[in-house]
Amino acid sequence: MPPRFSFHPLTRGDLGDLHRWMHLPHARDTFGHWTFEAVEEVYGNSIDGVEPFHAYTVRAEGRGIGMMSWNRFRDFPEMRSCYEVPDLEAINCDVLLGEMAHRGLGPGLIRKFLREVAFADPAVTACVIDPHATNTSAIRAYEKAGFRFVRRVIDFEDKVPLHLMELTRAELGVWTAADALIGTEMHG
Repeated sequence: MPPRFSFHPLTRGDLGDLHRWMHLPHARDTFGHWTFEAVEEVYGNSIDGVEPFHAYTVRAEGRGIGMMSWNRFRDFPEMRSCYEVPDLEAINCDVLLGEMAHRGLGPGLIRKFLREVAFADPAVTACVIDPHATNTSAIRAYEKAGFRFVRRVIDFEDKVPLHLMELTRAELGVWTAADALIGTEMHG
């Protein structure tokens, strides 16, 4: 039986785990350049409401196992321009699983996060996710979650190719086998 997952607003007490997860072998290419001080500054600003993105600890059976966050493109105009996203109510998400990565839980977990957290705001229309173009395991997980390829762009900060994928609110309404893996129920 897979564990039950829940999402809790990130706290300063979670930052040590977040930094550690960023430096696990599967996450280093994407997050390995983050120092603890950078994690503390950026995610601390989110916790304090200074930065307009929303970060959550993913918990399984009460234990922190990863982080997920979301932000509106309207709040990050440089990203919006680079990604060519016209919809101001579309969002971007970051997903970082720690030790539970590569267990087939990602597709259901991202759908659960979108349903219960990000799309809980009725104004949110779609999620455009941005894995590195070389991160084939993340791309496969997002495909299984229902995301479809949109375009490739070069990241405006890191200058690496990104594989943009989108899932709309309407598309999320379709239940998949990935949802069953994490105990998600279909919500009308």
